[in-house]
Amino acid sequence: MFSAALLDMDGLLLNTEDIAFEAFTKVCQDNGATFTEEIHRRILGTRSDFWSEFVVKETRLDITPKVFREMYRDVYSELIPRLIRVMPGTLEFLDWADLNSLKLSVVTSSSQASLERNLKLVGIRERFSVVVTAESVVEGKPSPEPYLKASQFLNLDIANCVVLEDSISGTQSGFAAGAYVIAIPSRGADQTLYKHQDFICNSMIEARNHLNGLMNRS
Repeated sequence: MFSAALLDMDGLLLNTEDIAFEAFTKVCQDNGATFTEEIHRRILGTRSDFWSEFVVKETRLDITPKVFREMYRDVYSELIPRLIRVMPGTLEFLDWADLNSLKLSVVTSSSQASLERNLKLVGIRERFSVVVTAESVVEGKPSPEPYLKASQFLNLDIANCVVLEDSISGTQSGFAAGAYVIAIPSRGADQTLYKHQDFICNSMIEARNHLNGLMNRS
C-alpha cells in the first residue's frame, strides 16, 4: 500500500519546536517584546523568510527581520546541543518502517545545515536516504512542492507515500501533493483547526499502529 514515509523534522521527529519557542521567547524578551504560543503556532512549518517577518510584525519589534533571524539563530544554536532530543516514538517508528521496507525521507522547512546538525546530534541522519530542505524548493509548505520533490527524489508516485506532520501548513502541503497524510498536532495545538489529513492522532506510536493496521489489511 505504501512504499515510503515522508517525515517532517521539527516538532515531529525532534523536540526542536520546543527549543525554537525558547529561543524566540528570549530574543523577543531581550528586545522588549512578548512571544506567545499563538504566534508560535502560526509560524510552525514555515520558512525563515516568512516567520522572521511575521514575528517582527506581530510583536512590533524595532528590528529588521534579518536582524531578528540572526539573533534567533545565535540563541537557538546555543540551546540545541544541550536540549535536542528525539520525540517519543520516533525510533520505534523508524524501526517499524525499516522492518516493512518503507523508504524514509525527511521533508523540512529548515535549512540543509540545520537538518544535518540536528539529525547527527541525535544519531539518526543515516536512517534517511533522501532529504528535502528549504534550499531544495522554490515554494515551501503549505505548497505541495516539498512533498512532491521528495517523491520524485525517491522515484515513487506520491500516492504511494504517507506523510507525517505536526503543523497545519505541513498537512496542507502533504494533502495538496496527493499523499496519505497523518497529522500529529504540536503541543497545545487546537486539533479542530487541522482539516487536511486522512488520520489524526497524538503520537508516533499511534501513527505506526494505524499504518500497521492499514498495511495488514491491504
